[in-house]
Amino acid sequence: MRSVIQEIDNQDRILIPEIIMEESGIIKGSDVVITHNDCEIEIIKHESNRICVFCLSNEKLIDFKGKGICKSCKRYVKKENNG
Repeated sequence: MRSVIQEIDNQDRILIPEIIMEESGIIKGSDVVITHNDCEIEIIKHESNRICVFCLSNEKLIDFKGKGICKSCKRYVKKENNG
């Protein structure tokens, strides 16, 4: 894991260093998922099977036709479809 200190510019942007992008497999124009929890911000390379297509969670995923869906959303969808 690599850590760097980056300044937030006057337009509220953060530059991701090139070495971190390369090591993470992120290229310019890639989609990323940004999540936050209290004082932490996480940036994850968007891969449709690595995050839930409904709630964007990355925990307890299962593969459904090449897409990720978390167990909570699976239960909800199943409940809604069964009436």
